Amino acid sequence: MEFVTEVRKKLIQTVESLNDEQINQKLTNDDWSIVQILHHLYLTEYAIQAGFNHVIQKNKQNPTTIKSFEIVTDRTIKRAAPDHIQPTDQYMSKQEILRLLSESRNQLIGILNQIEDYSLLSNLSMSHPFLGRLNLDQYLEFIGVHEQRHIKQIEELKSSMIVS
Repeated sequence: MEFVTEVRKKLIQTVESLNDEQINQKLTNDDWSIVQILHHLYLTEYAIQAGFNHVIQKNKQNPTTIKSFEIVTDRTIKRAAPDHIQPTDQYMSKQEILRLLSESRNQLIGILNQIEDYSLLSNLSMSHPFLGRLNLDQYLEFIGVHEQRHIKQIEELKSSMIVS
C-alpha cells in the first residue's frame, strides 16, 4: 500500500498548482481533460473496491500467476476505458474531484483494514478487463501503476495547456 500512497501523493502534487479552469480544459474534443482523468481514476478505484468486497466476502481461494504491468505503463498503447469507468463530461472543481479521490482512497483503506490475514490478498483474485486475472495484491499494485500512467498523461496535457 506504501507504493500506492506515494503515487497518489505525486498525483495530487501534479495538479495542485492548477485552477478549476485549467483542470477542465480539453485540448481537443477527443481528449480527456485533467478533471476527467482524475474522475476516471476515482471511478476505477471505486470499481476495484466493489470487486475487493465481493471477492473477500466469497473468500474463494483462486491464486493466479504474477502479471507484468508493461502494457499499463506504456503510453503508446492506447485502450478505451470500459463504460463503467468512463469519466463525466461535466465541469468539476478541483476541490470536488480531490474530495472524491480522497473518499475512494479512504474507502479502500477501510476495506484493507478489515482484513485480518494479509496473505489472503495473494490467494484471492478477480478479473481485469485487459490483464486477465490478478490477485488482490497485484490489483493494489495496479492502482499505483495505473495512476502513474495517468500522471504522465496529465503532465503531457499540462505542457500543452493554454494558460490564461
